[in-house]
Amino acid sequence: SLTLALEVPASKSSFSGGHRENLGILPSTMSCADVAQKPGGDLPEYVEVSDEPSHHTIFKNEYCIAIRVQFEKGHSTLFHRHSQDSLFVFLANISIHNNPTHRPAWDDSIQYGGAVFARHGVKPIIHQITALTGDMHCLDIEILKPPPEDCKPAGPLTPEQAPGHVLEINKDRMRTYRVKAEKGGHVAATYGFCGLVIFLKGAKVKLWSSRSDGLVGEALDKCLKRKDTENGKEEGSEAQKGICLNAGEGVPLKILGGDILWLQGPQSIRITDMSEGGETGEGGLEILIAEWCC
Repeated sequence: SLTLALEVPASKSSFSGGHRENLGILPSTMSCADVAQKPGGDLPEYVEVSDEPSHHTIFKNEYCIAIRVQFEKGHSTLFHRHSQDSLFVFLANISIHNNPTHRPAWDDSIQYGGAVFARHGVKPIIHQITALTGDMHCLDIEILKPPPEDCKPAGPLTPEQAPGHVLEINKDRMRTYRVKAEKGGHVAATYGFCGLVIFLKGAKVKLWSSRSDGLVGEALDKCLKRKDTENGKEEGSEAQKGICLNAGEGVPLKILGGDILWLQGPQSIRITDMSEGGETGEGGLEILIAEWCC
């Protein structure tokens, strides 16, 4: 059963795919001051989440910070603080021991592809995580500021605007949509918002955008640098970037599970699966679109 933000978890809970509001980390009755320590306890030494050794920043702009969290079974993080509203996307089946400073610790189980939105900007937390079964791999995506005014749609995407997109999280600061495509299929939509394209599994794809500056990310940068080198151009040139993204059928990319691209709307994009199985699995696409709302 899902451990919701208003529930006090038992000694063990489980989360099976999809999404939920929170990791059960903070009851609604607690204020920011309550986060400091458990009753009668001392606050342990802690670091900010970006300084925790298992947390690595992979993307940052004025709107968000994306942090990749990876560590092996049996490892415990340092106590660390989350203080921004955040989307957590899990990329492994794992059981964890969650030890916050403000309440008793508990065990939790989460499946690959699960997504959680947590209001840590209002209610910061300090906690320590231990991987009990399996290796930890997740993304911690922090919301830094609202999108510009021209990237604020009136409401969620409609089926006409974005075929196959399933709305999951629908909050004042963020919406998420899950979308899949079979082997050889594609994902295509016009997005009037800013946000992230999060690839939940590896694939070989062809990526096209109506804007040469509409998508930014490490996976795209690596491909464009390779193309510039092959063509005798300076690595990462903006000219090559523009030509690749919105010319012809788009640019080929090798995507890994957990790769992200920042989507600067409004724009139309098309992601076509070019996988042949093997190293990228059985082919097909599974993507989470995260929309910055306000």
